[in-house]
Amino acid sequence: MRFFVFLLGQQPARADTACVYRELVNDADLAEQLGFDGLWVAEHHFSTYCVIPNTMTLLAAIAQRTSRIRIGSAVVVLPLHNAVRVAEEAAMVDHLSGGRLELALGRGFQPLEFAGLGYDLADSQRRLSEGIAILKHLWERPDRPFEGPTVRLPALTAMPVPRQQPHPPIWLACGSERSIEAAWEHSLHVVLTAGIEGLGKFRELKRAFETRRAAHEGQPELEFGVQCYTFISSDPAARRRAIEAARQVHRLGNLLRRGEGVIRRGVLEDPGPQPDDPSDETVRSSTLIGDEDEVADRLAWFAEQGVTTMSLIFRFGELSSEEVRESMARVARLVRVGALL
Repeated sequence: MRFFVFLLGQQPARADTACVYRELVNDADLAEQLGFDGLWVAEHHFSTYCVIPNTMTLLAAIAQRTSRIRIGSAVVVLPLHNAVRVAEEAAMVDHLSGGRLELALGRGFQPLEFAGLGYDLADSQRRLSEGIAILKHLWERPDRPFEGPTVRLPALTAMPVPRQQPHPPIWLACGSERSIEAAWEHSLHVVLTAGIEGLGKFRELKRAFETRRAAHEGQPELEFGVQCYTFISSDPAARRRAIEAARQVHRLGNLLRRGEGVIRRGVLEDPGPQPDDPSDETVRSSTLIGDEDEVADRLAWFAEQGVTTMSLIFRFGELSSEEVRESMARVARLVRVGALL
């Protein structure tokens, strides 16, 4: 099993934006020092939920501070981008990092992001599918024309060509059986979030993954990645604060998904605890928030389920940098001791 650090890029209240970026680059540097296999950075727009509008810009900076760790997007919201430009920018970062890029793609979920950039969320699935086809065509069939449902390209080679040939590993963020099927159709690795509402959705999508694997027998094996909120502490009070921080991020994400978030000058307001917030026990059941024994047990369970890559969100809510980095260090020691890293 591989272990990646996921950098959400949330801007906490009263935090300076430049400080957020410094902390993210420092987190990446520490992740490499601690022996993690890789890191992902998120993409979102127009609010403090995440202040990373372009993953490739941040990854280019991280590439210069690191030398070994894999670096990747999680995700490039492909329907919000010109796929040809994504091919060019991703290949550039692949070279700047010495061939360490991993490219995760997703459909997106926030109505405001699509409206703000002049796109229709209802058209996102088509744009995602066509964008994937364009990327793979440019990297696997250069100097040949492309003709899709709405996009036609002349014969061309996107420059630079990637350092990793024919292209970096490509992942698809999956939240439905339909997206799992799309991943197998395009031979894309799968990553999904465990969330904080229990493991029912994880089990459903894992079954779908196994079903598609059987139907696509003979194809190259795909990676199966899972993203989890992660916090190790021996202090029950600290663990309760981490649970509430995870609930807060989940609550804000749901508001943005429904188009109900109140945003003033970019600041996304938290309405506070809601009646439908998951209980502490439910949050614990699908996260890696706990003491070392609890986290070790849950990691072992994910390994038994066939998960090949764990994507760990350490920095979320109002957790301090000291708490985040201590938790990163404890997880790194834990998985090394457990022979998982």
